[in-house]
This record gives sequence, structure tokens and C-alpha cells, in this order.
Amino acid sequence: MAASYSSIRRQHLVFALRSLTRRQQTALLLVAAILGPTSVGIMQGGASALDAFVARDTTAAWRAVAWLAWFLATGLIVLALREAVFMLAARPFVRMLPISRGAHLACDIRSIAIAYSFLWLPIAFFLWTLWSSARGLSPKVDATLVVAVGLSIAMALQALALQGRPSAFLLAAVAAAAFCFAPSLAWPGSWLALLTVLALAALALAIGYEHPARSGTRVRLALPLASHVAALSGLALPVAWRDLRYAIGLRLAFIGLLLGSGAWLARDGAFCGRRTGLVLVESALIVLPLYRVPALVDARLQESLPWLFRLGRARRRAIGASALMTGSVFAAAWWAAAWMWRSECGAIASALIGWTFAVALGVVSLAAFRWKEASAWIAIVALLVLTFVLGEAL
Repeated sequence: MAASYSSIRRQHLVFALRSLTRRQQTALLLVAAILGPTSVGIMQGGASALDAFVARDTTAAWRAVAWLAWFLATGLIVLALREAVFMLAARPFVRMLPISRGAHLACDIRSIAIAYSFLWLPIAFFLWTLWSSARGLSPKVDATLVVAVGLSIAMALQALALQGRPSAFLLAAVAAAAFCFAPSLAWPGSWLALLTVLALAALALAIGYEHPARSGTRVRLALPLASHVAALSGLALPVAWRDLRYAIGLRLAFIGLLLGSGAWLARDGAFCGRRTGLVLVESALIVLPLYRVPALVDARLQESLPWLFRLGRARRRAIGASALMTGSVFAAAWWAAAWMWRSECGAIASALIGWTFAVALGVVSLAAFRWKEASAWIAIVALLVLTFVLGEAL
């Protein structure tokens, strides 16, 4: 039987996800261990948030923050799985084949929906509780339409994210902003506004989807300062930006989410009595996404520039630069976390905790160079032990 474009995309997605799960077994087990006991609470909390989201008396600002949080969370997943979702490596060749834009878009949307994975559970739970409740038919249809339009705009933005058309992306962003005001309008104005923002998102897809951005004819010369910094870092900074910006960006996004959660807990007085333990957990979670950055940069240099790897001085510069970058991010993130807890809840043993986890970051970063497969388990076990020991001592 002849394979269709849709079946090829589906098989590529399956094979890519299988390969990813084989390489990321440790991370997946850790996520499953954390989310497993809290899955029911997450579904109920997500359903409650959606119930407030579709309510007419909810402010547009709150609705915008909630929608943006959903878009960022799902966007990070789609970004991490971009090769599996969009089949980027074969995309230039596929564009030359007689395949319609509609087929490309349908496959991209389907892959984005699959990438959401367990995030569909709170939405399904909300819809089940909504349609099994005693509400009237009109509120049920209205709430379902609001959720469907919000999901459609988020998927449209994610489908446009890699197309390189800022005008189309901006138009879809305007539709998202208008969507946050639409549910607060009285019927039939709310439905008219929702259909309007859907039309804007469709127009953005028609304008920007599968239209490669025009390349500029002007040749931009690198600044001498940038070239000097690249040479001093042993090309670690250019390689980190060119080849690892998505991997490092996901780590930074996780740290930003962690700091935001810590700030929210610090402002809730109920958690101030446990601030030392929460700072310890936050410190360990800051170390976890950062410790492999120097090893990632070094491995990428070995793959792309093997001749540079054989120059001991250049490799030492690259490792030193990547270690300095990692240490600077850790210091900034940890200082921000400790400052929020001190300002809201009072004094903590910040110097002892900070320096202890800074040393732990150095140790597990060195372990990542030597034991690439076991380094994740080494880091998790070492940080858990360190957190419990410091928690008992403080």
C-alpha cells in the first residue's frame, strides 16, 4: 500500500518519540515519579482554573495571564520536541514536493496536539464535569466554545513559531489578546468576538504558514568584540548559542518557572515557617537543569570541531567559559530565590546553603564529563542526600 504524507509524518513522530524516550529514560522516570501521586490534584486544579477562565466575571488580565501560562507550558514541550513535531530535518525537501499547505498544517496541528500529552487530561476532566453538571445548555456550549477557541489560537501560534514571519505571528498574538476580553462580553457579543479572533488566527495562518521568510541581501559582519569573546571562550559561547540554544533555553525557562513558583509561595504566609526546607528544595532544583551544561558544550565541540578538541588549551578555555556561564546563572538564580524568601519571610542561612549547593554543582558537573549515562542518577541521589542532610542540620 502506498504511503501518504500523513502516514509518513505519523510514523516519523512515533519513531522520533521512541528514540527520545530511550535517551531520556531517567528524566521521564523522574517526572513520572513526581507527577504520579499528584495527577488527580492537577486535574482538579486545572478544571477549577478552567471554570474560572470561562466565567464572565473573570477579569481580562487574569484570563490573559492564565492563557499565557498555558501557551508557555505547551510551547516549551513543542519546542523540546520540535524535530519530532515538525520533521525539521526533511522539511526543505518536503517543501519541494507537490503537497498542499493544508496537508502540512493538518499534520503539524495533529503533532502539536500529540505533544501536549497528559496536558489534555485537565481539559477532558473539565469538559466531563461541565457536561455532566446541572447547568443549562447555553452555558455549557459557551464554556466549550471559549476553551476550543483558546486552544485553537495557541496551536496556531505554535504552528507559526518556526515559520519566520513576524507579521503573521503578531497578527495571531493580537487575536490572542482580543480573545482574553471576549468571554466577558454579553451574548451574542461574546460569540461574535470569539468568531472574529478565530478568523484573525486563520488569516495569520493563511499569510504566514509555509511561506519562507525572505533572506536579506546585506551581509552583516560580526562585531570585533563578539569575535574576541568567541575566541576567549574557545568557541564555547558561539556553539552554545548556535547548537544548544534550545536545550539551554529550556533549562533557563524551567529555572524561571521555579523562581516564579518560589515567589508565589514566599508571598503566602502559610509557607514561611518552612522556608528553610523550601529554599533547600529550590536550590537542588536549580542545580539539576544546570549541571550538564558544561558537558553538553564540550560534547558538542567534540562533534562539530574535533580538531579544536585535540588542542588542550582551546578545550580548557571552552570548559572554563561554559563553567563560568553555568556558575553565573546559578548565582543569579539562587540569589533571586534567597532574596525573595528573606524579604517576605525573614532570615535564612543563605550563605551556608548557597555555597554548599554551589560546590555540589561543581561536583556533579565534573561527574557529567566522566559518567555520561550515570551522571543523571549521580546528580539526583547526591542532591537528595545533600538536601536531607542540610535540612536536618538547619
